[in-house]
Amino acid sequence: MPEALLFDRRVHLRRVRLIRPRLELTQQPDSTWDLLRLFGTAPDTTAKETEAGVAPDVWIDHLALRDGAAALHFYTPRADSTWHLHRLDVQLDTLRLPPEGWPAFSVRTLEA
Repeated sequence: MPEALLFDRRVHLRRVRLIRPRLELTQQPDSTWDLLRLFGTAPDTTAKETEAGVAPDVWIDHLALRDGAAALHFYTPRADSTWHLHRLDVQLDTLRLPPEGWPAFSVRTLEA
């Protein structure tokens, strides 16, 4: 029953295909990356958490990105250091986006 999964705060997708996705990431001065920006705005940590505000646990069995582009901005205090990737094709197996913590995934192929 698909509706039961939504009530349990779990989403399981078998296949997802994205055509011409665009990605832009920026490295922070402490060497971390703004990866959480990929998944929307940062949660309000000062607000009291309610059941309705809990993010779902998302599983994707196979994710394909075709003809994508990425710009990775590396932190340097004195110069611009950006790596541009074009014609990016990625296939991921078993992508998991947990409600808390870091995403987990297995890369099948990566071409740029």
